[in-house]
Amino acid sequence: AGQPQPLKVAINPIAPGASALVPFVINASARGRTLFGTARIESPAETFTYDNTCDFQVRVMPPLRVLCVNGSAGEDAGARSGFYLANALAPRGAGAVTEVFADVEECGVEDLKGRELFQYNVILLAAVETLDKPFRDKLRAFVEDGGGLFVSPGLRTTVEEYNGWGFLPARMVEVKRGES
Repeated sequence: AGQPQPLKVAINPIAPGASALVPFVINASARGRTLFGTARIESPAETFTYDNTCDFQVRVMPPLRVLCVNGSAGEDAGARSGFYLANALAPRGAGAVTEVFADVEECGVEDLKGRELFQYNVILLAAVETLDKPFRDKLRAFVEDGGGLFVSPGLRTTVEEYNGWGFLPARMVEVKRGES
């Protein structure tokens, strides 16, 4: 690997005593590391250059790690209950270059036994109808430890089941639809 090349950003003149926000792009290929850099302001009118350099560091974070739990795991990808949620976070287009917001892993409710949740930032429950007590307890601990939880009820979801979990921030109510 060669030496890193300095990034030069041209900015409009800044009046004495004023400030300016100067956005610029840094391409970082490492994840979970800290990027160290030095910014230097050069101006032909500057006579005192002793304070023109500033060191900085930027934490390079990986995308969110998300576990999407499918309440219905259909044979066809589009039949999985979490298909659209997972693809909204991590689009999987044929040859299309898209920005990935999250590293999404999908599984069915039956695959939860023995799975460690600490490795995820967010758990998505997509049309999950029931959860057994051991997993409810595990999910409660995950949320209490700061993990995120997103619940997307399905058509066969019952409010009694979800309210019985005891860790959702609000009670669910059944939506009554009027007859037309």
